[in-house]
Amino acid sequence: MEIRMTDLNYSFNDNGEAVGTSVSFNGNEGASFINGTINLNSEDLTAKQSFTDLPMSEIANIARTKFADFTAMAGD
Repeated sequence: MEIRMTDLNYSFNDNGEAVGTSVSFNGNEGASFINGTINLNSEDLTAKQSFTDLPMSEIANIARTKFADFTAMAGD
């Protein structure tokens, strides 16, 4: 199943710095569908990363990993 990123939104503080993101995904396999949104904050990044400096593709990778981990926990 291919899970596609469909939306990415940044959250900003009063100084205009990006402090978080909301990333939405969807996918399907036959008649089965999955949709979800994962919120990322500074705890999801390493000490050297910031939302301002990370390319969108890297933010998508971090969110995709968190999304996969979250959906795997749903089966526990």
